[in-house]
Amino acid sequence: MEYVVTKGHHCIEVGESSAGPGNSYKWKTYIKYLGQEKWNLLSISELDDGENHSEDMSNRELVDWVLERDSESEYYEPMIDRLREVVDKHDDEKCKNIFSSINEESYVETPKIIKIKGKTSRNITIGKLVKWGVSKKLVEKEGHSVETNLGDGFILKPEGNQTTLYISFNNSTDSNYKIELTESQIEEIESL
Repeated sequence: MEYVVTKGHHCIEVGESSAGPGNSYKWKTYIKYLGQEKWNLLSISELDDGENHSEDMSNRELVDWVLERDSESEYYEPMIDRLREVVDKHDDEKCKNIFSSINEESYVETPKIIKIKGKTSRNITIGKLVKWGVSKKLVEKEGHSVETNLGDGFILKPEGNQTTLYISFNNSTDSNYKIELTESQIEEIESL
């Protein structure tokens, strides 16, 4: 199926991936506000035989998708900033409400552990970037449940003073963050 970028589509991502010489691809991701708090996400490969992807999403689904992509990529400019620019171009109040269902501070604040609740295991939804979108799978991990400034979370067993923090927003794919633990937090984890 061929997808066409129409008037109203805004580019929020230009990506390139390489798996070695002669094995690379480029893509662009566009969004278009459809009205009634709905968006179209369009990912187009620049290869003739590349796979393209189109998906309609709610405000919340789009924000979750953008946050997930931003958490997976340290090489590109954050898409959340480009999403804000697109939203600012629309007069529709429902469009502008895209960020209202979440804590705005979560976009600018670094996650911080407030309390370590205890040892546990948990299924974590992990999203893997593939050229046609995001592939999700459920994996059971052992670690600790925690309370953070962004909500309840789960941390993996620390490696040195670093660990991975997982936070779910509205039962979607977990957003993960690489964080550093304080000495007192490491001692508390070791004592559990």
